[in-house]
This record gives sequence, structure tokens and C-alpha cells, in this order.
Amino acid sequence: LGVLFGCFWFIPSISALSTPSISISIGMADIINSYDTFIIDQWGVLHNGKSPYQFVNSCLLDMKAKGKNLILLSNSSKRKQSSFKGLEKVGISPLLFADIVTSGELAWNMIHNKQTNLIDMSKLNGKLDGDSTKVFVIGNGDDDEEYLSSCNCILTTPSEADFVLVRGTFCIWQDQNVKVTYSTAEELMENVPEILEICASHLLPMLVTNPDYYRPGSNSPMPGLIAAKYLETFPTANIKYIGKPYSNVYDECLSSLANLMKMNKENIDKSRICCIGDSMEHDIMGAMKAGMDSIWIANGVHCMELGTQEGSSE
Repeated sequence: LGVLFGCFWFIPSISALSTPSISISIGMADIINSYDTFIIDQWGVLHNGKSPYQFVNSCLLDMKAKGKNLILLSNSSKRKQSSFKGLEKVGISPLLFADIVTSGELAWNMIHNKQTNLIDMSKLNGKLDGDSTKVFVIGNGDDDEEYLSSCNCILTTPSEADFVLVRGTFCIWQDQNVKVTYSTAEELMENVPEILEICASHLLPMLVTNPDYYRPGSNSPMPGLIAAKYLETFPTANIKYIGKPYSNVYDECLSSLANLMKMNKENIDKSRICCIGDSMEHDIMGAMKAGMDSIWIANGVHCMELGTQEGSSE
């Protein structure tokens, strides 16, 4: 299940909401003519962060040669250009994709345009265009500063913040100049409850730009778990998620596809779109909610539960 053989995927295929059945495909050749567009996840599907899985490049090239539209859809908290460079780094050409959609890029645009639509953000909504938004950040410690400053935001404390931004599991910013970094995501998760208590005391809304719970392979915690912890602490918290399985990123993919096909988004035939991913809670559930067929890769994030080997072609 969920492995590659040559350029063919052997996977369980879950149909869209109209026909909620599960079938076993004998490979990509068995289904490729049923779709014009494939919306594809990256981590756990194409690569492990270091190198592509076996036969991935040949499979993508074959799909491209058959005239298929390929859109990369990632719950990465980073901007589109980061995923572009990341694909190059692991040995996959980003030019194979008609577009790259990341939750981080979509969230950046929403923050920059003050369109986060978070309740209880009267302070934010009332700001003048030139005013900076104050944000308390739980991040990756890598590009947090550049990400926030480029969309006119200031890193600050929970007591001064307009909202909490959760985009990583390696760093907690104390203010604009001070951050606490952690060697592992597990270490941060041990220390985050106290911080979330402080955020809850200030009734802060939260924006999560990567709803994933665990990273494929290592099974280390991801930002979605921080949001779950916040709800335990603050059950009535207003949390907005950007990324799969939520509709915002699928709408963005449809907008991109509409632009590519030079047609109205409403006229796109979603029965001709298939999503490929490894997370049941995010990729498969998101596709079903969006009314699209999906292919589940069983040797990705769920490999430990299923007893499969991550990225294996056996």
C-alpha cells in the first residue's frame, strides 16, 4: 500500500463525497486518465526533507508528459519561494508544478492585508494601513523575523499582542529581540503549556499556519498540536487554521487552476481533480470536504501505525 513501482502508485483511493467508497488501485496508470489536475502534498509523499522517494521524479515527469496540471499544496508555514527552493534542494524540479500553494503564503497575504477574520480583533481591524500589527509568535526560529516584518508585523509579548501566530515548534519569542529556542519539538511542547496559559489569560485569538499534528517519519510534534493544547487550556479560544484540511487552501488551488485554465473558478469540474497525500486527518479529509477525489499514501505520516516503511517502494 502507498508505494511506488516505476512511475505507478499502488495506493488506496478515496472518492469524493458523492461516492464515499474506498478502492485499491493497481497503479497510477489505472487512474491517470480520469483526472486532468493533481493536487499533491510534498512531505511524506514526494520526499522526506532530504531526498525524493524512489521513482517520484519519473512519476512526476510521466504525469507532466501526459499533459496533467500539477499543483503542489503544502501545509508549510513558510512562503511559496521557500518550498520552491526546498524542492530544488531535495532534487525535485519545482518547474514540474503549475503552481505551489503553501499555508504560509496564504497566511502571509491575509496578515499583510489584515484579512485574518479573527473575532475579537477590533484593535487589529481598527488599525490604519500604515500601523504595525503586534504578534506573539511560536515559530521555527529560522525565518520568523523576516516573515513578520515583511507583512508589517512586530514580534511582541502576549500582553501586548493582537493575536498569537503558531508557525513552528522550535522557538518561542519573548519579544522582538529575545527568543527561546529548543533543540527538539518535543522539548518545546513540554514548555508551551505555561505560555499558552498566559495567552489564554489575555484572551488572545490564535492563527495556525500549519495544522499538521506530526511530521512524517520522525513523528515529531507540529503546530496543530499546539492549537489542540490551547483549546484544552482555553476551550472557547478563537482559532483560525490556514492549511489542509480547511477550505481556504483548496480555494486558493482552485483560483490558481482557474487562472491557468483561463476560466471562472465556479466552472471548474472538480470531478477531474485528484488530491494526493499521506495524512488522513489533513490531506484526505480536506479533499473530501472540498468535494475532490483523493489518493492516500500509506507509507507517509501513518507509516508507524500501519507498520509500513516510510517512502518504501516495497
